[in-house]
Amino acid sequence: MRHQKKGFKLGRKKAHRDAMLANMAVSLFIHGQIQTTTQKAKALKEFAEKLITFAKKGDLHSRRIVLSRLKTKSRAIQTSVNFLFDKVAPIFQNREGGYTRIFKVGFRKGDNAEMSLLKLIGFEGLDFQAYLAKEDTTPKSEPKAEKKTVQKEKSISPQPTQEKSPSEEKKVENTELQEEDKETQEVETAEEKIEEQPESESESEVSEK
Repeated sequence: MRHQKKGFKLGRKKAHRDAMLANMAVSLFIHGQIQTTTQKAKALKEFAEKLITFAKKGDLHSRRIVLSRLKTKSRAIQTSVNFLFDKVAPIFQNREGGYTRIFKVGFRKGDNAEMSLLKLIGFEGLDFQAYLAKEDTTPKSEPKAEKKTVQKEKSISPQPTQEKSPSEEKKVENTELQEEDKETQEVETAEEKIEEQPESESESEVSEK
């Protein structure tokens, strides 16, 4: 029975194999080609062409699937996915599969492993660095700054003056009159004290005599 014979194991466990294929696929989408062993190239061809098929659909669900297959949410990976959807996928809109080609390039020195070059078809006119520069220069909206300016304007705007009722105006007048009466009383008491002082001094002189 042919159990567990499908696919390429590559001498690695599933987590390690998926991470390796994801990194190699990102390099393939950015540079248009990648050189590796023949077995890895065959495994990467199957993995990358499935991602390109999702990218041809161009919807949000397909974009999320591609990001989940690449196993990370870093800024570099998101930029490469945007490049895949915006520039690479439109090349293959009229092609039903066969987006890559494998070219054997010889044997590796040291272990004599068979090496191959995996290339994307029609990638010659694309430049990832130019796309990255355009993406960095695009203006971004700043809704938070607008909210802050609105809050500042609200804080600076003067508060509306409340009109006082006639009863409140009468109370204010009464309090002012009471304060004036207290001031006049204090002045009168001070004058009386000043007038009493010389009389007390004359009485003391008479008693001494």
